Amino acid sequence: MAADLISLLGQASNSLGVIRATTATAGHNVENANTPGYSRQRVEPETQGATYLGPGAYLGRGAMLGGITQSRDVFLERQIPAALSSQAQHSAESTALDSIGALNTDAGAGLGDAISGFYSSLRELAQNPGDRSLRTGVIGSAKQLASAFATVGNSIEAARTGIDTKFASNVDEVNSTAAKIATLNVDIAMARARGAEPNDLLDQRLKARDRLAVLTGASPVPDDKGNISMVLPNGIALVSGAKSVRLSTIADPANDGHLSLQITRIGASTPDGFVGLNNLGGEIRGLMDARDVGLKQTLTAIDTMAFDMGTAVNAQNRAGFGLDGAPGGDIFTLSVTAAGASRTIVVDAGLLANSSRIGAASSAATLPGDASNLNAVIATDRLPLSGGGDVSATLAAIIGSFGTAARSAKAMAEQDKGIADHLSALRESASGVSIDEEMISMTQAQRAFEAVTKMIGVTDSLLGTLLALPVGTP
Repeated sequence: MAADLISLLGQASNSLGVIRATTATAGHNVENANTPGYSRQRVEPETQGATYLGPGAYLGRGAMLGGITQSRDVFLERQIPAALSSQAQHSAESTALDSIGALNTDAGAGLGDAISGFYSSLRELAQNPGDRSLRTGVIGSAKQLASAFATVGNSIEAARTGIDTKFASNVDEVNSTAAKIATLNVDIAMARARGAEPNDLLDQRLKARDRLAVLTGASPVPDDKGNISMVLPNGIALVSGAKSVRLSTIADPANDGHLSLQITRIGASTPDGFVGLNNLGGEIRGLMDARDVGLKQTLTAIDTMAFDMGTAVNAQNRAGFGLDGAPGGDIFTLSVTAAGASRTIVVDAGLLANSSRIGAASSAATLPGDASNLNAVIATDRLPLSGGGDVSATLAAIIGSFGTAARSAKAMAEQDKGIADHLSALRESASGVSIDEEMISMTQAQRAFEAVTKMIGVTDSLLGTLLALPVGTP
């Protein structure tokens, strides 16, 4: 009899352990209800089996702590990294493209207005080609045109340089996040070797995994040892078990000195390869898409337009004669090639010093009232440039193409955000902490504690009574 009562006290002790774990876990959940990346934890009690008393009779032996688990939807968690990567990619690209205000046709005083003003000043001069004040007006409008080209070109190039700064910062974060995942792989393996499930460490790794997916588009690949490897879209592993690669940046002369991405693979001591655009995802891919596709193509087109237009105007002006009877000179000074032309085009120094160099007349004999060559200069606004369209059509095509790219990136970002937000909401539903549920859990634990302590009291009373009986009492 005494042994049975002592056994009851042992059962009660085990039950109190389960109740203590339940209360502590509920409190831990409440305290981390607003912690990013935290998943709700649950105590898993187990029965201790039963004692066979005879035919048809098993006596229960109470409960014991089976473990503390996380509330995670594995199927859902497999979808989230790709969704986060896609959203981050298109959002980064959209933000970078939206930052270019110099191509906004609604802003006024832009490149289109400057082109229109330049040709308008030429038309005014054609009415009276000998008027020096009108020639000065042409020089002023030419300055405005060169300045407008420079504003657009410098704005785009500044955006590309700004992307380099963000790009380098992201690379540093990739390295630290990858190293953190590798360290957590080791810590988690050590904890599991001791027979425990390190839920908080698993949350930290999941959060780091999501961040690495956002930055690079890397996908998680679990192994049979409980580690998570992070693999880029091209198959390069950023993290493998307890080790991680290191990314670095280097100026690329072939890309106007903008940064390229190098990789030092696991086991190597120095960079041993480049990571191309198609081998990435996430924010870094979006930034590179904006810098090396959308912005670069637009800058190349603006440079080509400045070079073609300036070359055509210069060639036609040189075919005429100025007020001094000498052949007309260049109106613009241009770079040797189209590369960088929008940022280097300026009004020719000779024209600034002598407005007579505007070659309005077709011959020296017809000065000063002849404007036939000047009309040919004006007609350059209708000549096809190297892209096939005239000046206005070329500018419209550039703005239209850039606007289409920006709108497409924005639309994709909004679409991806909807998907990512939906998955995040489902994750919160599956793994988030409900304060109401935790309060109910603590209330249940409190009632269970009261019942178990009552059982302990009764058992103790019975045991005391039993021990007080005289020896030999049947």
